[in-house]
Amino acid sequence: MKKQLSIVLFLVSFIAMAQKTKHKPFYRGAISSVEYVAPLSQRSADLVPFKNVFKEAKDKKSMGNEIVAGKDPQNQDDYFKRNKHPQEQSVRMRNAGLVFDTYSSNSQPTDPSLAVGPNHVMVVFNTGFMIYDKQGNELLGETAPNPAIFPSGGCCDLTVSYDNAADRWVLSFLNGAGAGAQIAVSDGPNPLTAGWYIYNISQIQDYQKLSVWSDGYYITDNTNGSNRVWALERSAMLAGNSNAGILGFNLPNIRTSGFYSPQVLSVTDNNLPATGGATVVYMQDNAWTGVSVDHVKVWTIDVNWSNTSSSTVSNPQEITVTPFIGVFDGGSFSNLPQPNGGATIDALQATIMNQAQFRKFSTHNSAVFNFVVDTDASSGKLAGIRWMEFRQSGDNQPWSLYQEGTYNAPDSRHAWNASLAMDASGNIGMGYTSLSSSASSNTTRVSSYFTGRSNGDPLGTMTAMEGLIANGNQNIPGTRYGDYSKIDVDPSNNSTFWYITEYMNNGRKGVIGTFEMQPAGPPDTESPTNPSNLTVSNIGGTTATLNWTAATDNVGVARYLISIDGNQVGTSSTTSFNVTGLSPTTQYTASVIAQDAAGNNSGSISVTFTTTAAQVTYCDSSSNNVNDEFISNVTLNTINNNSGAQFYSDFTSISTNLSEGQQYTVSVTPTWTGTTYAEGYAVWIDYNNNGDFTDSGELVWSKSPSTDTNNSGSFTVPSGTAKTAVRMRVSMKYNGIPSSCENFTYGEVEDYTINLEEGNGNGGGTPGVIAGYSFETDREGWSDPGSDCARINSPSRSYDGSFSMRLRDDTSTSNTVSPVLDLSGNTEVTFEFFAFINSFETGEDFFVEFFNGTSYEVIGNYVVGVDYNNEEFFTDKITLSSNDFNFNANNRFRFRCDASGNADRVYFDQITISGDNVSSVRDTTEEDTPTPGDELISFTEESLKKIKLYPNPANNILNIEILNGEFEEMTIYSVTGRIVYSTKEKVRNKSTVDVTQFAAGNYFVKFVSNGKAVTKRFIKK
Repeated sequence: MKKQLSIVLFLVSFIAMAQKTKHKPFYRGAISSVEYVAPLSQRSADLVPFKNVFKEAKDKKSMGNEIVAGKDPQNQDDYFKRNKHPQEQSVRMRNAGLVFDTYSSNSQPTDPSLAVGPNHVMVVFNTGFMIYDKQGNELLGETAPNPAIFPSGGCCDLTVSYDNAADRWVLSFLNGAGAGAQIAVSDGPNPLTAGWYIYNISQIQDYQKLSVWSDGYYITDNTNGSNRVWALERSAMLAGNSNAGILGFNLPNIRTSGFYSPQVLSVTDNNLPATGGATVVYMQDNAWTGVSVDHVKVWTIDVNWSNTSSSTVSNPQEITVTPFIGVFDGGSFSNLPQPNGGATIDALQATIMNQAQFRKFSTHNSAVFNFVVDTDASSGKLAGIRWMEFRQSGDNQPWSLYQEGTYNAPDSRHAWNASLAMDASGNIGMGYTSLSSSASSNTTRVSSYFTGRSNGDPLGTMTAMEGLIANGNQNIPGTRYGDYSKIDVDPSNNSTFWYITEYMNNGRKGVIGTFEMQPAGPPDTESPTNPSNLTVSNIGGTTATLNWTAATDNVGVARYLISIDGNQVGTSSTTSFNVTGLSPTTQYTASVIAQDAAGNNSGSISVTFTTTAAQVTYCDSSSNNVNDEFISNVTLNTINNNSGAQFYSDFTSISTNLSEGQQYTVSVTPTWTGTTYAEGYAVWIDYNNNGDFTDSGELVWSKSPSTDTNNSGSFTVPSGTAKTAVRMRVSMKYNGIPSSCENFTYGEVEDYTINLEEGNGNGGGTPGVIAGYSFETDREGWSDPGSDCARINSPSRSYDGSFSMRLRDDTSTSNTVSPVLDLSGNTEVTFEFFAFINSFETGEDFFVEFFNGTSYEVIGNYVVGVDYNNEEFFTDKITLSSNDFNFNANNRFRFRCDASGNADRVYFDQITISGDNVSSVRDTTEEDTPTPGDELISFTEESLKKIKLYPNPANNILNIEILNGEFEEMTIYSVTGRIVYSTKEKVRNKSTVDVTQFAAGNYFVKFVSNGKAVTKRFIKK
């Protein structure tokens, strides 16, 4: 019986495991390169007209679909056409607000898209872009994306999004000819005055669609048979970091018609979900090979940028939907006849239309998207829009179908090329294209319309009557139309929809219309009553819940505006709101205002509350054997704790008070039960109370393995601590210095509580830490001179954490310099560091040097075989006296490598600089520690000065001269993004390129060093 039961349990477990199977990324790496481009407002010469292409695009979408003929015959009209709800298209909405034509282009199609920021609207089309204010006034006319934003050429498929949470613009642009794509991230919210970080993504090929998620920018990519989604490290890209990661995922068990166009949900507003759970949706048509029932597949992607190998994509969740017919004309691209013998144009079948959107609400999360269906079972056809809303109960929870419907335009017109989104009240707005069919009573050329539904309307029903945005007056030339349209919600009020599509109005143009889900009628000028009884509950360290009594309004309250300390943090359609992102033990004032659909506001009600102390969670660390040795005593200030053998001991009930600026001595006593073994030691204090021990200066003492009975060291508590009860971790490990989150075999770990207090405040300088560097997030201000200096992810060669600074060889770039340090006022300064040496030859060495304001002085010289050995950690503390060294406001430290080749490497980590008069030392961290973006700008400025191209224009030979330093690679692009020359050999001093065979025109030369890129231009005669 036990055997049979075991078999049953095994099968159940096996099935459960199969359902939860996760798939690793097929590609892990760093984005090819990043380049800084100065603001448009500073480069009028680069704002050139776009290239008007008078031909049909031959991208991979034009290759056609692969449909199994007769597999899904259309025997009856679409279900929702047959069962139209009585309230479908029954409510007359206010007319479109702002309507205007934008670009004029002859591309076939023009690929219209837009994004809306706080004060600007950015319009992009296949080969150009424009910028408007929110009143529709043109601020920048039709402009080529290269070189205005993208400095290395490019061809087409320009897209734009606004990352509301970061207040940044994000554009994508294909390089063309399968040479990848470029992603531009602005460094501010004004697209005219912001600079741009340009990331080159070599892996992307075609029809890229970018979505904004909390932990990444996600791009789907039509790769003609491959099923790929790319995840880009959003936080690093926002910072201009040259080490931004990229992950590639295949979508398991996807089926396509031959064209690959799923979409990742994109967050509509600034309310991001928790990390993980990036969701991909794609319809699965039973007319396709391998699909038996119409459904939508849903994949979720969980990325871990700290450990990318643990990132996964799920097996698909299959959500059954009402059957649909998604195939037009056997999969061809000639589908919808235009009036009076016009060309038959593309219905855009087998495509999740741009853009699948996501929005968080207090009780659930919603996703909305659409695709075109044929709703007419007769010999004719009638394009309709199958739209859906999926919901999940919370972040990273399963998705389910909440509602779906098929929208048919009035007068038997075609409706397709739609885009829909939700406003803050849960209303859905949808813009779309319409065109008369053979069954229509009136002639309508390709035109722009809108519809929608209000939150609470019957499910599956677009209750809004069709609203006109603009009528076209000519037929579209050729078969290619649209490819997509785009809707966005105005972040200024979270209720106005902005929609763009293309049509003919005395030429092929983009047209924009704005609208809201507001019923028609006289203007509503009456304000809601004030909400009342505002209370706060569930107060935590970073969160709280607000509840209030509802306001009333003559028409109805549309939403409540919630503010913290005068800054709006969100909206709610209910009488409750969860506030997040607060700081522990801090007093806040919350206020709530009622707003109706017309934008009338009530008065404000307020309440004051104080958050609790933070609940901090720490990583586990322990040994698993204490038979031979254990910690028998820890002494620090008033702590003097004797203990027995435990893998891990929680002594957090034992505490002592430590004051900022004061020096203390900690001692750890081992006990051996038999043989005396060499033990290593480390002590950490979580000074900022953030739940880890990896911040600069938190490793307060360590000691290499020894058999000493007395093991002690001194440290000084820095200023600026959390001034609360924090964790101290004491660790002893056999034959090695332990790390803070390590689980090891022999030794012991003990945790204590430290009560941090403010210093004595006597006004004089006290000993303390001036600066500390761990390199876990970036270079932390240390210089990047070139290829022989790099920040490296190598946990085995980093003393604590994963990253360290690596030097190699003996070149002009085999060094790194600290940020500027103000050491004035100190009489003694110490410089402490850890180093790991790899493959040095006997006698090779490295140096530590001190900059006195005018020159460098050697303060440490370390020789292999004398001071240290290969493949081990080495530490030293250098003490400098003001009697011998000039301490001033412009001091620096420098590491310099003196080896003989690229294989000879030294890794530096956990650098701590301390002084005896710290409280009088000026805090220069903020102004002197550059961000990755600052480093990129500096690299760009310096590189442009030292690169010379001549003659320019060139006829036969282009001379390239590097005045100082070198670059790892060089690529020459045509203006369309095609690579015409490339070399991976180092570019230094002077070299030449034969350009005899280049066609006449403009070219871009990109130079790359350590992931940072810079581009210069030349003209070929």
